[in-house]
Amino acid sequence: EIGGASLTISALSLGGLNPGDFSLVGWNGNDPITIPDGGAPAVLGVRCTPSAPGLRTATLSMSTNDPQQPTVTFDVSCQGVRPLQPPLASFALGQASTGASSGPHGLAISPDGQHLYLAAQTGDFLIMLRRSPDGALQVGATYQHNAALPEGTLRLDGPRYVAVSPDGRTVYVTASASDSVTAFARDATTGLLTLLDTVQQGDSYGCRVRPPPQLIECAGTISSLDNPQGVVVSPDGLHVIVASATGHLTVLSRAANGGLRGLFPAGARFVMSLNRSELAGARGLAISPEGSNLYVAGYANNQLVGITRNLANGQLSFNEALKDGGRIEGLDGIFGVTVSPDGQYVYAASQRANAVAVFQRNLAEQGRLRFQQAWQQGDSVLDPQTGLLRTL
Repeated sequence: EIGGASLTISALSLGGLNPGDFSLVGWNGNDPITIPDGGAPAVLGVRCTPSAPGLRTATLSMSTNDPQQPTVTFDVSCQGVRPLQPPLASFALGQASTGASSGPHGLAISPDGQHLYLAAQTGDFLIMLRRSPDGALQVGATYQHNAALPEGTLRLDGPRYVAVSPDGRTVYVTASASDSVTAFARDATTGLLTLLDTVQQGDSYGCRVRPPPQLIECAGTISSLDNPQGVVVSPDGLHVIVASATGHLTVLSRAANGGLRGLFPAGARFVMSLNRSELAGARGLAISPEGSNLYVAGYANNQLVGITRNLANGQLSFNEALKDGGRIEGLDGIFGVTVSPDGQYVYAASQRANAVAVFQRNLAEQGRLRFQQAWQQGDSVLDPQTGLLRTL
């Protein structure tokens, strides 16, 4: 109140676009508010209870006994935030309903979003989970190491990573103790799997029967599947690529049914292997949307390794290695890698650093990466829903 007389305020009302989202605090709705000449200010609060997400606006109008301003109008606004959804019921391995044990590791979702496939390494299980429309999970089937199936015996000792082919017809699982990668045919309706075949360390490839004396001659044996970890399927569906902790990448071609073994020639459908010291301790790997680059987590040396892939024949070649330290942060104990759907960024998750590192991808430079930033545990970030700082 400024002047030489008492100020009286009355007829307070809300209008504008969203008046129902606002209410007045500190006014009984009837009596005028009077501030004596020289008296303390009166406090009038405005509370917003948004009825929808986004910007909510209104006007607050009031009448006064001031002849210079008989009516005063204020703009009020608030931001509606969609409420956080309650978490879905948790799914715990080891429950009687699952028939499986603990140690979940690799996870992949089918392209149609209907099924998840989980590698539970402690119990040597591959678990199929069905997704309901609200995202809740239900166990659909389990597949265990050494299970005798009509198609053969499963080799899933120490299952690690899972991949689903882009067409959703095939699921691939690596098993570190079996030194193998196994292919399953997937029923798109039920999510159930049927064993196709398995390729293991030491398997022969390129085998043909020669004329008398009917000798079987093979082009070689696979020596790059010792302790396999990450697995991906190329976007064109032609190849399966496996990263092994020994520092190898193995390229296998897919048969028409998604399998990894052939008849003419017989044996594994081996294409090539690449061995680099930068790949030591390889864990997860990811492939770019157009299929021209692989990015591998080099756990042993804290390196994110870039690989170039020939789209015509699937051949791999070394491109670069980005090592933790100096201007690059967040790669200490790098374990997982993914590429953004638009192919512009690569994200690396690291165990020891408790961090996610962000890299920008440059297609003009054969998919080489440029470090952007690292988010680590304890960092403060702005919560877009509340506008407040939160600690990671």
